[in-house]
Amino acid sequence: MTDFRKADERYGFDFSGEWSWEALEARVSETDGLDGLIALREAVPLEEARFLITQLARLDDPNEIKSLADHRRLQEEWGGSFYGM
Repeated sequence: MTDFRKADERYGFDFSGEWSWEALEARVSETDGLDGLIALREAVPLEEARFLITQLARLDDPNEIKSLADHRRLQEEWGGSFYGM
């Protein structure tokens, strides 16, 4: 099983279990965060959301996900695809 302790400690949420949308919504305090969570809930099945949110929570800095756009641009400039160079 994956070690989620770091993410659990950072966000005060148990990412290792099969959490529900309601449990996650109870932890979101910011309006913008709740709006984003509601949009995600409408667009993605719970199982996929569990995987996505858990992986993002495990990043040292979840804002680093924004750098993927730069990687894509660079790969296109270098003649590679997004999934490999």
